[in-house]
Amino acid sequence: MIGFVGSTIPELRMLTELAIEHGPPFTDVLYGIPICKLKLPTIETLRNKMVDVDANIHLLVDNMVQLDALESTDIKWSVFIKVDTGYHRAGVTCDDQGVSIATRVIESTNLSLKGLYSHW
Repeated sequence: MIGFVGSTIPELRMLTELAIEHGPPFTDVLYGIPICKLKLPTIETLRNKMVDVDANIHLLVDNMVQLDALESTDIKWSVFIKVDTGYHRAGVTCDDQGVSIATRVIESTNLSLKGLYSHW
């Protein structure tokens, strides 16, 4: 997969414009900050603009509150699970908590697991 990570809404706007103008590799964008509910309407608007060029914005999740927010919408979100692989800085741990989050994403009708994301 070739794509980009945007960590701010202005970066996502720029990548959305590039996806519409130029297509790949700008058509696969990860919002690289674990999502909060307040940002969903803005990201949904940007994502809807990208649909016409077969592009997508993927979201990063690492807790159940985020999954609650995403599942409360009528949108099918593509997500990466952020995994803590040793830094203990961010991400879900590789234990029962991590398995619970992964299981919920896989079983959800509103979420599609795109992959795992980690810093090492």
